[in-house]
Amino acid sequence: MVPMQEAVGAAHNKKIAHMDNHYENIIINKDGKANLIDFGLAQKLKTMKTENPQLEYLIDDFILATNTYKLAQENKRGRGDPLLVGAKMEYDKAYQKLNDAFRNASPEKADQFAYIAKHHVKRTEAIMEKPAQLPDSMIRNEPE
Repeated sequence: MVPMQEAVGAAHNKKIAHMDNHYENIIINKDGKANLIDFGLAQKLKTMKTENPQLEYLIDDFILATNTYKLAQENKRGRGDPLLVGAKMEYDKAYQKLNDAFRNASPEKADQFAYIAKHHVKRTEAIMEKPAQLPDSMIRNEPE
């Protein structure tokens, strides 16, 4: 998971939100360095401020946290596994930040990104112990 975080972090350093950062869009070169591919959904950002991040940045964080949680679920080592507990905490934190941002977003902006987040939640639902959930604010804003 660390190579994926590094690859997403490198994109964020260039003020790019990938917004499709799952394992199928990461390639590892012969030196072990992870590279993001498929920038079809990527968006250039004006700022990457962590105190008031743009929705695109939060989408990347949510996808990364969801994938980390999925991986921890697949590899858990018994009840109270620290990796699983930490991954769940990061997932919950990313979920809450995204939920708060969607509540404050314009309807057009929220609708634009609801589909992307829904796509990644559905991708992980079958693997996780309980179904992944979209933030309530996204469900409300989701286009029909």
